[in-house]
Amino acid sequence: ITLSSTGAVNLDVTPTQSGACSIASDAVSVLTDSTSGYSVQLASSSTDTNLVNGSSTIATSSGTAASPAIMNPNAWGWRIDGYSGFGSGPTSAQSNIAAPISSFAGVPASNVAPATIKNSSSAANPAVITTVWYGLCADTSVLNGTYTTQVTYTATTN
Repeated sequence: ITLSSTGAVNLDVTPTQSGACSIASDAVSVLTDSTSGYSVQLASSSTDTNLVNGSSTIATSSGTAASPAIMNPNAWGWRIDGYSGFGSGPTSAQSNIAAPISSFAGVPASNVAPATIKNSSSAANPAVITTVWYGLCADTSVLNGTYTTQVTYTATTN
């Protein structure tokens, strides 16, 4: 099984009093000849799911894939159009739009069950690509700077 993604997702936001949001995507590709299929999951690389800038943080969304939450200021999360409880898209890359924005789920911590983002009972050859959208909203109560975290994708055959 082969798994890849387009890499770092940058969400540049210029906070406003009422909140501004940005959305960008990652393309997650899986390739396998396994006739029993595969699954792809995502989770934080650590037990801390916040975006971190020194001692300042932005919390992950309170939503889940089954029950995503509208993204309000000072939160970040992920979504896949048409998957689980997210509803249809298309989501599109956007910068500095007014908060709140569409439904997003929080990224699970590394010490809990990861979020399944793709599950198939057949092979993925040619490769199957899943677009994972990430969103970030911030208001002026957030300290200026670069906030980071790392999300890990895992693919397994069934």
